Amino acid sequence: MRFRPEHHLEQEEIHACVAACAGMLRRLRGEAFSEAALMESATASGLPMRVAAEAVGGTDGHLSPTGLLGWLDLLGSGDRCLIVWVCGPIYVKLCGVQPGGHPSRHGALAAPGDYGAPHAVLLVDADAETVRYFDPWYPAQGQPLSMSRDDLVEMFMLSVVGVSL
Repeated sequence: MRFRPEHHLEQEEIHACVAACAGMLRRLRGEAFSEAALMESATASGLPMRVAAEAVGGTDGHLSPTGLLGWLDLLGSGDRCLIVWVCGPIYVKLCGVQPGGHPSRHGALAAPGDYGAPHAVLLVDADAETVRYFDPWYPAQGQPLSMSRDDLVEMFMLSVVGVSL
């Protein structure tokens, strides 16, 4: 299965990035999804990765940057994807305020910086230099987005949900 732009979901709530990533996986599979229903299991800071893993039949855990690079090699086959935490301020510093060229209805994700709150994105494909991903903070136009493997490693915050499609 391959992700296409029509599988993208823009998160409805500010702290719903993990839920929206899970929703994109469900949409790809043709399954029903309700962000509001999934967010009933959320904490004040959003949906735990463990709950997202249960919702999509994936496995949650932690990866080192080296482990992440190993997983990226599997993304190109089209039968796996990863929901990952990235550092919001580093993401904005490296990818810009509007990485797809379109503003978010929620405003700025974060101020550029070197540390801060996590943000979840859905990694859907990779090659030797580039990672393609969907970001639920931003609208579908211009997605999937791309970043370098090096940039992903710099902003990666260890927590993942791995999913076989």
